[in-house]
Amino acid sequence: MQQIPFFEMFTSLPLSRDVRASLDGAYLTAVEVEKQNRIMRLALTVPAGLGEKKDELAAAVADEAFERAAELRDQIKAMEGEKDHA
Repeated sequence: MQQIPFFEMFTSLPLSRDVRASLDGAYLTAVEVEKQNRIMRLALTVPAGLGEKKDELAAAVADEAFERAAELRDQIKAMEGEKDHA
């Protein structure tokens, strides 16, 4: 089973210091994406439980994924616009 350190996959999440500390040593063992339903499932192993911090983490990951998708769409639109004017 592959283990990816959590912060290698999500380098710039805006998390509170408390949540960041809880994720020290955390790693992902699986990532599943359902594009058509816009769902991402993560199998995350942490040294100690996250408890109520899971909500903050889930919101930050969702925002990051949405932001990356929006940036990618903007880049594609820009590239398509360049082709139209060529």
